[in-house]
Amino acid sequence: MDIANPTTARDAVNAGLRARYVFSKTSGIIEMAGPIFSDVFMTERLLLSYVDLKVILNRSSNEFCLMASEDDVHFRVKLTDAYLKIRKVKVSPSISVAHEITLKKGPSIYPIRRVECKSFIVSAGNPSLRKDNMFNGLVPKIFVFGLVESEAFNGAFKKNPYNFQHFNVSSIGITVNGEEMPFKPLKLSFGANPRYIEAFSTLFSGTGKMYYNTGNDISRKEFPKGYAVYAFDLTPDMCGVSPHFNVVQKGNLAIDIQFSRAPTVAVSLVCYGDFENTIHIDSERNVVYDYSG
Repeated sequence: MDIANPTTARDAVNAGLRARYVFSKTSGIIEMAGPIFSDVFMTERLLLSYVDLKVILNRSSNEFCLMASEDDVHFRVKLTDAYLKIRKVKVSPSISVAHEITLKKGPSIYPIRRVECKSFIVSAGNPSLRKDNMFNGLVPKIFVFGLVESEAFNGAFKKNPYNFQHFNVSSIGITVNGEEMPFKPLKLSFGANPRYIEAFSTLFSGTGKMYYNTGNDISRKEFPKGYAVYAFDLTPDMCGVSPHFNVVQKGNLAIDIQFSRAPTVAVSLVCYGDFENTIHIDSERNVVYDYSG
């Protein structure tokens, strides 16, 4: 996945890069469309009138979002046009008046799925990593993480920031307040006698796809070749992806990773936490985020 020249025959192993190269070669203009994956845009409830909504999009560096076979190059991404489509709903006057009367009694509450991402460094030569209290006393519904070279994570033309390698991980343990969650530590091996099927299966059990006739486009063979991502459902009923709200869990979420061979380069542990929270909007259109549940 770190092969960065899509014009060579050898780059057939990086089919995704080759496909994107066909769109962008000779500085071609690419059209793209999609949703904004942010908490307030994912709620099913309509936003009240007269609420000030601002959208700020921060770009990644060119070194992060582009790949090249050389470092001393000046490739860049240029945005030629961007616009946001928003659907508005015209509410009848009687309903609007009823809303305002109700808001005098209490705020409007919007359930949201909040995502928080964090990264931690594993120094070269370090055979293990342990991190405590990863989300400041809160426990996410879904916890997903993977390991990637720090150089790629920070942005490098010759490195793929989405190349989640296994780095010879031998054990992964997740605990909440000292209790192993959701099961005992995973034992892995990526050598001559590979043993990683339990880790691979977390991509199903941790994302709500277990026992369903559906997939995630990552095969068992591909998993150790740049797709080594681990997912854990930390809800009591193992229904972290269901639409119903769970009681917000609080505690010390800790992760313990052991390597059979210490990484030879600095590695970044990239963590994704999915939380259930609420947004409150009162009659004066003051917006308050409630992260406590």
